[in-house]
Amino acid sequence: MLFKKSYFILFLLLISCSGEVSDENKQTSTTVLPVSGQFFDGVSYKTISTEKIVKDEKSPLGEWTLSVSYPEIKGGIKDKVKSKINNSITILSNKYKCPKKGEHTFTANVKFISNKVYSLNYEAMWYCPPMASPDGTSNALTFNLNTGENILLETQYINTKAHDLLSSLILRKIKTQLKDSENCPIKEQFDYFYKVKDALIFVFKMEQHADSGCISEIKVSKNELENILMPDSFLLN
Repeated sequence: MLFKKSYFILFLLLISCSGEVSDENKQTSTTVLPVSGQFFDGVSYKTISTEKIVKDEKSPLGEWTLSVSYPEIKGGIKDKVKSKINNSITILSNKYKCPKKGEHTFTANVKFISNKVYSLNYEAMWYCPPMASPDGTSNALTFNLNTGENILLETQYINTKAHDLLSSLILRKIKTQLKDSENCPIKEQFDYFYKVKDALIFVFKMEQHADSGCISEIKVSKNELENILMPDSFLLN
């Protein structure tokens, strides 16, 4: 997991105190960052970003940063579907928070959007005292814009052999691209996927000891997927 804010490294080094925080030692400020809008294939969305700074003398840096950024569909699909998808992402953005004091970031980015498919990935990080260090996760969601449902890969295979066929294809690609390093573990199963134009990206979460040259993403093109996924799969859109 790569955290974009370098001060978290310093944050770990400075953690040396604990205890409850009284209200008089807290100050809160919230900044709503500029909204960016995008329009693709008849579907529009905007990115909503907020950042809240909570002053706290018990924090190693004197404050906690609460940062959230995620896309919200604005138009181009049925209102019921739009609400369903937007609510799903809003709930997700609130999932990785501390129950009381602490720090968190959540960032979701659109990877692909059309009038049929909406794919995004996200990263989250949180530090909730008395944790010894921050924790984090990453994942992706790919929505069917007709139903608002997350598309599960196992429901898209053309037949019962397709899963093994995809796994073999990905493994061949990994072995071809992987650097000769003992620190690069070969994982037989990807952790999640997201869609891009004319391809799917399969993501492998690397272990902390893994070399920086290790493969973490494998791209499988639309042409390669045509004998693996059902012809009418929205993932081939």
